Amino acid sequence: MKKYLLGMAKSNLDLKGGKARSLELDYLRLAYAVSNLRLKGLEAKGYLSVTTNAVAKRIEKWQSKYLAKDYIEIIVGNGLSGKDFKNLHAEKKRNAKGIYGKGRKDSNRIQRH
Repeated sequence: MKKYLLGMAKSNLDLKGGKARSLELDYLRLAYAVSNLRLKGLEAKGYLSVTTNAVAKRIEKWQSKYLAKDYIEIIVGNGLSGKDFKNLHAEKKRNAKGIYGKGRKDSNRIQRH
């Protein structure tokens, strides 16, 4: 019998704003996919990789809430070196600036020559 391993890696450093809701939805999608395969009589397991213990603790609550503990295993990416973690943090800040327009030139303005 084939074994299906489904995985998802999330790089959230915190769960502020809508991040928790988005991560919960991703968690449910993964749980649904594993459940659907198992209902078909197939062997399946989900893996969700996150960057911090705080994020993992929130997911553990969802595992109890949705009765999906045996469907998904949480992996905490503590393997990030200090430099890699700093780079990820800096990238998240740059992304936020781009999304929310902080420190960005107004790209909607028409430039006249």
